[in-house]
Amino acid sequence: MRQEKEFRKKEIRYSKFSLVLSSILSFVAIVISIVALIFTIYTDNRKLEEKVSYLIRESNYNYQTTIYERKSFSNFLSKQKDKPIGMVPAYVPVSYDIIISNTGESPVSITTYNLKAFGLNNNLWFDNLMDQGIYEEKNKNPFPINLDAGESKSLKLKIGFQIPENVYDIIKKKYKPNQSVKYDDLNNFVLMNGFDLIGNKAEVKDYDNDGRFDISSVDPKVNRIYRLNFKTAKGNTFIQDLEVYSPELK
Repeated sequence: MRQEKEFRKKEIRYSKFSLVLSSILSFVAIVISIVALIFTIYTDNRKLEEKVSYLIRESNYNYQTTIYERKSFSNFLSKQKDKPIGMVPAYVPVSYDIIISNTGESPVSITTYNLKAFGLNNNLWFDNLMDQGIYEEKNKNPFPINLDAGESKSLKLKIGFQIPENVYDIIKKKYKPNQSVKYDDLNNFVLMNGFDLIGNKAEVKDYDNDGRFDISSVDPKVNRIYRLNFKTAKGNTFIQDLEVYSPELK
C-alpha cells in the first residue's frame, strides 16, 4: 500500500514535469515558427526590394553641340537701365553618359525622372532650358525603362549649361549665335581665353603630347550641382548628385 502511494506520487511529479516540459517545448516551437516566418517575410521583401544604381560621367568631348542664344535677352536688356541679375544670354547643351543598373533581385520599371540644380550656397534654382532630356541611343523617349535583375542600360543626359555674359562675349569672337560646334573646340577656345564655360577663371598651359590642355588652376567661384532623380512604378526614388566644378579635357 505504501509502495503504491510512493509510486503514485512519483507518477504525479513526472506528469507535472512532463506537462511543464511539453509547455516549454511548445513555446520554443512557437517562437521558432514565428522567427522563421519573420525571416521568410524579410527574405521575400529583400528579394522584392528595388535596388537601382547609376553612374554619371561627362561624355567624350568629341561631339556636336549648339550655342543657343536667348532670343528675349537682347530685347530685355535694351529696356533695362541696370543689367538684370541671374539672367544669362546663352546656353550650351552638354552631354553626359549614364549607366543605370538594376542591382536587386526583382524587375524594376523606371517611369520618370527629375533634374534640379543647386548653387554655391545649396540654393535651389531652375532654368527651363536646363533639362535637355534623357535619351537611349536614338530613342528620345526611353521611358518606361524596364530592367530585369542584374540588367544595365546606357543613357544620354543633356544639360543646358548657362553661359554668363562675359563668357558669351568671348564665344562671340569666334562663333555665331545658334551655331553648331564641336564641344571640344568650344571648350578649348574659352579656356584659352582664361575662363571655363560656366564663368570660373582658369589658367591653362600649352597642349600636352596628347593634344590636351594642361590646366594649372581654376578659381571655383561658380559651381553647379545637378540632382538627378529616377522614380519607379512602385513610387521609389533613386537620387544622385552631379557636380560641375572644373573642366577636364579629354
